[in-house]
Amino acid sequence: MILLLDCDNTMYPASCGLMELNDRRINRFIREHLKLDPEQTQKLRVDYLRRYGTTLKGCRLHRRDLRPCESGL
Repeated sequence: MILLLDCDNTMYPASCGLMELNDRRINRFIREHLKLDPEQTQKLRVDYLRRYGTTLKGCRLHRRDLRPCESGL
């Protein structure tokens, strides 16, 4: 399987909402699996993004109990 992510809106226009949908799905995963409120979720995502470049990398390093790739995210 090949997965292409258009993180800079070169394949799809920003107006299609692809990145917003992606953000909502990541936030939902974090909220549901870590039992965080929306504010805590956003703080965690910003922290992981700044420190590691992606939320996923931060989760892999600090939350080995989370399995984003197996969750359907």
